[in-house]
Amino acid sequence: MIARCQGFGFRIVIAWLCCGMLSAVALSDDEPEVSRELAQQRKRLDEAAREFQLTVERDQNVIDLSPIPALRWDSNQRGTLSGVTTLFIGAGRPEAVCCTYTFDNKVTHEFTSLARGKLQARFGGATVWEPTESGVRFQPIPEADVPAKNPAGRLRQMRVLSNRFESKLLGWGAANPIREELRLLPRPIYRYEKLPAGAILDGAVFAFVTGVDPETLLLIEAVASEGQSRWEYSFARRTSGELEGRLDKMLVWTAAAFPARTDRNRPDRMFVDVLKSD
Repeated sequence: MIARCQGFGFRIVIAWLCCGMLSAVALSDDEPEVSRELAQQRKRLDEAAREFQLTVERDQNVIDLSPIPALRWDSNQRGTLSGVTTLFIGAGRPEAVCCTYTFDNKVTHEFTSLARGKLQARFGGATVWEPTESGVRFQPIPEADVPAKNPAGRLRQMRVLSNRFESKLLGWGAANPIREELRLLPRPIYRYEKLPAGAILDGAVFAFVTGVDPETLLLIEAVASEGQSRWEYSFARRTSGELEGRLDKMLVWTAAAFPARTDRNRPDRMFVDVLKSD
């Protein structure tokens, strides 16, 4: 399939996958062939994600980021039959997230910066995204225990801390003012790994979902400063709808509907590809 990214003078080869959440209905006669096709589409999609070259500046070093599919999902109620949330990892930490999904014969890539440093994305040799601010704002978690000394203990702490948070989807304005309490997945979709020595000691990414479709991410990190360590958190959006986040029932975060996603300097960036036959 050939797709043209809006805003660029180049073309990319991309196809799509079907998430493994299909209902257990009667299989058609051509089901084996469909399964083979979907496997090929998944492979092509993962290859297409690597066409975006992302880097981040951290501790005066430029780090190349690697795309890792963290969650495959669908959202039948919105007409999205397949989607994937990809985290771009640098030295163990997620620095950007992209949700890619199919809708109306198009593939949409929605990026958000999770970086604490300067982020840059290139495609086909051209810089296509260079946010001047991040999509995350970290704050201390009040009344949280000091991060445990061992990784297993810190993971247990993060899972307990995540349950103090809530997120709600508030819709897309007056025309679609739905209000939906989002469900927190019980396990993180990504656990930080092999972090170099530095200020960030550990962390995990949790997802608040509708069905299996992520709408809000919650990042929890153990951070060292001046010889002491503490837990910090930040919410990050995964939808164009309005969102809110709460800690211990208190409102601590809001995200307005329809963020600007065409400006290469904004923390959110969108690319839309038109699907065409081979």
